[in-house]
Amino acid sequence: MSQRWRVALAFLLCCASLLRFVAAAAYCYSKDASVADLLSSKAPYIKLRGMMIREDLVPESCQPVQLWHLVRHGTRYPSEKDIRSFMDELPQLRARIFIGCGEKLMGCGKLCPEDMNLIYSWNISSLNENMAKTLAPEGAYEQEELASTFLILFPEILIDNFAAENYKFRYTATQRTRESALAFARGAFGSDARNIHMPEPLDPDPLLQFYKVCTKYVAEVEQNETAMEEEVRFKYGNEMHDVVRRVGERAGVLFTSYEVGIMYNACRYYTAWYPSMQSAWCSVFTKRDLKVLEYWQDLKYYYESGYGHRINYEQACRLVQDLVKTFRRRVEEGKGPRGVFYFTHLGAFLKLLARLGMIRDKTPLTHEDIRRTPRRGLTIWTWGT
Repeated sequence: MSQRWRVALAFLLCCASLLRFVAAAAYCYSKDASVADLLSSKAPYIKLRGMMIREDLVPESCQPVQLWHLVRHGTRYPSEKDIRSFMDELPQLRARIFIGCGEKLMGCGKLCPEDMNLIYSWNISSLNENMAKTLAPEGAYEQEELASTFLILFPEILIDNFAAENYKFRYTATQRTRESALAFARGAFGSDARNIHMPEPLDPDPLLQFYKVCTKYVAEVEQNETAMEEEVRFKYGNEMHDVVRRVGERAGVLFTSYEVGIMYNACRYYTAWYPSMQSAWCSVFTKRDLKVLEYWQDLKYYYESGYGHRINYEQACRLVQDLVKTFRRRVEEGKGPRGVFYFTHLGAFLKLLARLGMIRDKTPLTHEDIRRTPRRGLTIWTWGT
């Protein structure tokens, strides 16, 4: 190769590197409203619900006679441990980002001024440990909206001449599922909701929390160190290390993976609590980072509640049996409630989807699959937290 071509090639490589830097620096979260669908199970329902129409749900010439609905609780607050990490770590991380930036908010690292201003304006607000795992106001609103949608879609089931015996509600022994059930009832029945009988919850509930009473699942998945091997390999692999590095470069601060994890959770929770606002802690991530982190979550749910292990979904037969029996009794005997509404958690929701064969990949997900054609795990159809 001639000296001239070597110089030309070097120039092109230099330009390519510069363009990559400029592209990374140019990304501004504050000007991009399309990251809500990259937040895995914390994605806000109000942003992803889409448009349901009756024709998509009810085949032509069919008349709905009964509704069986497994509902995940609405958006909640984090665990006590996560709330404490928010309270202790986020103010310090915010301060570190602004060290050496001055007061003009012109940006450090690769953050645009608008993103810097988001972080500058953030505060912990009224979050405290007493709120741990309770339903957030947005979560109650989600449930009311969901019920209102079904009220429009199935007027022959959620009818005006309300009778309490026509509807069965059941929730687990948690505040977030109880409040979700009450919010759903308000959205569907208005003032009549107070007349609905909701039995005292079982703890654990063998139907709605079947995985808690399945000793085989506990032994083979929950207490088996190798069951989540693919998720662990990805978590500590190069893709995740690159996210930590890029977040540090973007914010102009050297972060640990633990600190990036806290900011990632804050990004997702604050987006879920306030979906009409931009979460300051999403500012430190680009879409590329969020896609990597979402795939990490996909792997987690795939092996914890999806097709990663047969016992995950085989045990969901309890819910399938309940569904079939409920429908059969109504159709063949004309008995049973018009509507059955169960309020549970992500574990039951994902396991039932897998038991029904929904959203199944042709091959098992692995820690390497993110480098191939983009794929989506079961989390695509979940909401709340």
